[in-house]
Amino acid sequence: MPPTQPIRALRWGVLVAGLASLGLALVACTSANPSASTPNESQTIHVLEPAKNVTVVPVGSLTGCTSTAGCQGDYVLGDDPLLDATTRQEIGRLLFECFRVDVGSSLFHCPGNTIALAGRGQIVYTEDVHFVSGYPADSWPITGGTGEFLGATGFVTSPANSTYPDGGDFVITIMR
Repeated sequence: MPPTQPIRALRWGVLVAGLASLGLALVACTSANPSASTPNESQTIHVLEPAKNVTVVPVGSLTGCTSTAGCQGDYVLGDDPLLDATTRQEIGRLLFECFRVDVGSSLFHCPGNTIALAGRGQIVYTEDVHFVSGYPADSWPITGGTGEFLGATGFVTSPANSTYPDGGDFVITIMR
């Protein structure tokens, strides 16, 4: 019968070496990702969206709806530039698809808006928005992100006192 003790010792050594390597790899990942090493950090990004590339897709012909005010299920697609609110320089894009939920209040649900900031990453958030005035500002949850925003949580708001007349005005609050 062959001896078993040296094999157990060898397995134990391999296990210890593997765990040590894994630990070093995790430390390296945490150090390389500043958001992972500072869990209580938050930042605010203020952007403006000139509504330039917005397409309304009516679905009335599919549902039999003939209302000139629009029909439940209509959707809006957009791929608009985002400008830094202070410098007015383009810093990214807003990509969205919103579905009309209520015709009377012009309520749309936008399940996966994506803010792509050049060289930084993407922020994904869910929005319920009235595309008419008279409704209070709301706060929408961040549901995902990439790059610098990987693992971020927070919210996106549109300031009630916005004076930007050409489209959207968004304040993004990233919480860590």
